[in-house]
Amino acid sequence: MLLPTAYAAEEVEPLTSEELNAFTQDLIERAIADELTVEKEGEGYFVHGRGYMLELQSEDLSPDSLVKSALIDIESIDVSGLTAPRVTVVTQAAGAVLASYPTDNPSLKGTDREAVLYLRGDLPSDVHVGKLTRSGQMITLIEYSVYSMNGDSVGEIGLQYTINNGYVSAIRYYTAENISVAEAEMRLESLSALQEENSYFAYDTVSPQPLEREDLSIQGLDFIDLSPEIAERMLGKSLSKERLSDSDGNFIETMDWENLKIVFIYDNSGKFLYTKSIVAIGDVEGPRGIRLGENMVSVLSRFPGQTESLSGEHTLLYGTEGENSVYAVLKQDKSEQALYINLPMDDYNILFTCRFVDEIVAEFSLSR
Repeated sequence: MLLPTAYAAEEVEPLTSEELNAFTQDLIERAIADELTVEKEGEGYFVHGRGYMLELQSEDLSPDSLVKSALIDIESIDVSGLTAPRVTVVTQAAGAVLASYPTDNPSLKGTDREAVLYLRGDLPSDVHVGKLTRSGQMITLIEYSVYSMNGDSVGEIGLQYTINNGYVSAIRYYTAENISVAEAEMRLESLSALQEENSYFAYDTVSPQPLEREDLSIQGLDFIDLSPEIAERMLGKSLSKERLSDSDGNFIETMDWENLKIVFIYDNSGKFLYTKSIVAIGDVEGPRGIRLGENMVSVLSRFPGQTESLSGEHTLLYGTEGENSVYAVLKQDKSEQALYINLPMDDYNILFTCRFVDEIVAEFSLSR
């Protein structure tokens, strides 16, 4: 397996109505050449071909047919010439799609749920929009659209790239119902406000840095400064709590929340000493925006790599292995993989561990 490649492209123009119309016209001509028939399904008229689908305005399939929506699916990879605008295809990396269009937001600043890629133009002229939907660092949808005047109302057409584990799983063309100019202006104002949002961003995958002190948090809980009081103030009362003594005479207290398990250490008088570990077992965000369910290549792309190949059982990603050294190691054994990153502090080490099953994040933790 190879580490991901950084995509770079010269400045390109936004997606246009002409490109979208050419795309749907090509699909109509393909359907006619394939001698497909129109099927009525519910209130819609559909044409199903190998690797693609068309929803038409009527039961007529001809060069003049109007397309309401279209879909290119996974079977398209085996069909010659079946591509979306800009020669984008199913199975393509999300980064390659982003590089095929312009962006005014290279760091993908926005919220942890969405970000605007570009917003260009003003009504009554065409307005070009690029945006994405995500769950933290995981992009789930990339969308490019055009708002155009249609008499006294505004229409919208566009492309949606469904992203699964960093790769395109489907490409959909859509047309939206016409809306009033006032409603369109409100939507565009909302996108403009989102364009100014910078509470969340995509981590650097082109020249990533080693794990740093600032990365040591899970779900907003700073691991170094974390105490039981801070945890319960931010997470609410724990679901369970268990305290045991260790061989040093200290007490180990384990507190459980729905998505987290945290272990605290106290001395024999009951005074809190430090946080031993915090383990993510549910939908929370950890260092570098890592979440359960992400694929391993995406996670590794947020850290430096000294090698292009990850085929070995033990791969040093950066640094020099040693008890008090900065380093990152990937270990692999059949269907299980584990990333270990060591970060020395003043008089102890912090270990970030990320465990994968079939190269998908199953658990991650910080410990000392």
